[in-house]
Amino acid sequence: MKVFITDKEKNIFLNKRLSLKAKGLYALLVSLLANNETINFHNMKSFSGYGNEQLRSAIKELVDSGFLSKETIRDDGGRFYWTEYLLK
Repeated sequence: MKVFITDKEKNIFLNKRLSLKAKGLYALLVSLLANNETINFHNMKSFSGYGNEQLRSAIKELVDSGFLSKETIRDDGGRFYWTEYLLK
């Protein structure tokens, strides 16, 4: 069986500064996107098996290292509506 990994994925998986938890979350996000799954905090938590704090710390690692962007979406009144995540 051949496994195809892009240069971007090599960069993340060989990055010594990222925890295995963050790398696993990245792999999960790639596979969810490939299956057209909805990606939100609840789904990430459900599929990963991480608790709230574990998931938040993995997301923070990916955001801080530039592999994931996070944008807070607000309604017309300026109130929090949802958080959008984008793989880079």
